Amino acid sequence: MRYRTVAIVEDDQHMARYLQGILEPQYFCWWFDSGEALLEFLQHHPSPDVILSDYLMPKMDGLELFQELKTQYTEPSPFVLITAFLDRSVRQQAYQAGVFDLVTKPVAAEELRYRIEKAVLFAEYQSHYYHHIEQQRQQFATPLHFTERVEAADAQQVLRLSVNPLQHFCIVGEPGVGKRYVAFYLHYRSHREIQTVPPVVELTPSDFSSLEALQHLLIGRIEQFGTQEMLIPGILLRLGGGTIIFHHFDQLPSDMQQQVLSILEQKQVTVSGQTTSYPLGVRMMLLADDPNFSVPDAVGATVVQLRLKPLRTFAERLGTLAEQLLRQEHPEKTISLEAQEKLQQHPWYGNWEELGHAVGKAAAAAGERQQLLVEDFLLAKTEIADHAIAGNVFQVPAGISIEELRYRYINFVKERFAHLTRQQIADMLGISRKTLWMVEKAQKQSRQQSGERKQ
Repeated sequence: MRYRTVAIVEDDQHMARYLQGILEPQYFCWWFDSGEALLEFLQHHPSPDVILSDYLMPKMDGLELFQELKTQYTEPSPFVLITAFLDRSVRQQAYQAGVFDLVTKPVAAEELRYRIEKAVLFAEYQSHYYHHIEQQRQQFATPLHFTERVEAADAQQVLRLSVNPLQHFCIVGEPGVGKRYVAFYLHYRSHREIQTVPPVVELTPSDFSSLEALQHLLIGRIEQFGTQEMLIPGILLRLGGGTIIFHHFDQLPSDMQQQVLSILEQKQVTVSGQTTSYPLGVRMMLLADDPNFSVPDAVGATVVQLRLKPLRTFAERLGTLAEQLLRQEHPEKTISLEAQEKLQQHPWYGNWEELGHAVGKAAAAAGERQQLLVEDFLLAKTEIADHAIAGNVFQVPAGISIEELRYRYINFVKERFAHLTRQQIADMLGISRKTLWMVEKAQKQSRQQSGERKQ
């Protein structure tokens, strides 16, 4: 087990020893009597896991040191600033600049350990994040036919607005049309000219058990440390120019929706129990599965609404789109004209991811063969059953609806292959895991409503 390192930047030697005594032996501490000394050290040594700096120092204060670190390094260590409890203006400037956290004077031992531990955990996440950032940036660099997917009078105007890293969006579309893909594309488009891309936090309704939990996670809360009440900032104050993606936003309870929308409308964050408000420095992407969902008019001025077209509206061009997807992973392969015709005739249910799954499975079925043929694409449920179930017959009862038939077939496959993972079952059905989840949820709701009617 290696010790985590904390750089203490403090011009008062007695204060530095006090901070060091609190953190050791859990952390290995380095002491620097000025910001300039730390910058000189970093020219020849690796960065510490966390930097803990006093605000008031001769020559270079703590905020100036933080700004200099952001200028010189693409992956600066989490920065924790020590400041006086009453310095509200300094605290506001610190959060706006992107400081990870604040510790107030007089410094309480339990508070300092808590905030340093939180910063260390974030440093581990940050290291993992930057390791994959360039690969992810390339993945979402050019979305498949963005201007055609968006139901907007002027898609180019949407792209111009997306350059603003604080422009909020509400992305509406059926499950699987690519809402997450478009959200990531807009995020990376805002930061394509810089090396350090702010992180993305993805949230779902299951992350919030109550309105209070949502407020704590997003906005923050007041906690008691010793004799002082301290602000524990939420994501909106800590993310520093990043993006929050709300999946299934239309499924949040109305009071939670209203809380989020009021923040967007007011463009500021106010923690319960405090009078200070902080400007909203985070972009929000609200993803809604209900095609009829829309944000209220009061918020419409600050939120751009995008409606994504389902895949079935591209019937004539499905062959071309499939080939473009194929070239992303297998540039040497092609799709025969007969197979392209089969794709055009298939009744797609509006899911772009399903087309990607179908192309990927067909490429695997083709093996070393350079051209994908008709028999490589198992699109109809009967084809999938013949290919995967091998002998188990799915009986089709008379007089049931297409929707009920779909539910029964999915249950049939799940029962026959209970030993497989959900992803493997989704692949066998030719749908995405998200679509499988949505179908199961709709089935559960339908049965609940049927039971209530019988009662």
